[in-house]
Amino acid sequence: MARLHVSLLSVFIFLLFSSEVEALVTTFHFNGFLSCGLSTVDFFVQKLQVWEEDFKIDDLLGTTTNFERTETGLKYKIDVSDDDDGLFQYEYEIYYLIEHNCTPAGNKKKESKINVKSFPVINGHLWHQMDIDLSKY
Repeated sequence: MARLHVSLLSVFIFLLFSSEVEALVTTFHFNGFLSCGLSTVDFFVQKLQVWEEDFKIDDLLGTTTNFERTETGLKYKIDVSDDDDGLFQYEYEIYYLIEHNCTPAGNKKKESKINVKSFPVINGHLWHQMDIDLSKY
């Protein structure tokens, strides 16, 4: 009986790792406005990074340093892709790391982690718009 279990387990492991599985590629299109609710600060953003949270090591999906200054703040747009979230993982947990100076003094760099949301693992495109007041982070 034990040999049967070992044989079945061996066949399962072989099929799991030897079969060709087409990777699902999810492309994310993120955009929005960054503002600083501290009226005394002429703020800037050094960079915005998009990360995907994983069990062991998080994945850096992309970085932008291109921002368009508007009357209400800084407009951002970044397109990134991920090609799987790991075995038995069916959602991407996305967050931003933003390096900026939106602090009361305005002269100190700060890195803020902003949870965006969870997205399903799909083969296709997802769009998300998010406005962020950096003084809240």
